[in-house]
Amino acid sequence: MEPARANAVLRPKESGHYAAKIHASAEAPQGTRAKRWMIDPLPASELDHFIQAFSACHWGALRTPVFRAWQ
Repeated sequence: MEPARANAVLRPKESGHYAAKIHASAEAPQGTRAKRWMIDPLPASELDHFIQAFSACHWGALRTPVFRAWQ
């Protein structure tokens, strides 16, 4: 993972859905803190919508979001 970026890691599931892990850094008075979310299941029919919404999200000082696949 790249700490200066928002990352979404997508894993296909046997059911045909996906699992998505999302990691993003957030500025806090005590310093940078990582925030993590999990979406499981992410229906395959919603994958394009998820990618568009994730890419359009304002991540503060973070650079362009990154997508990865895990197995």
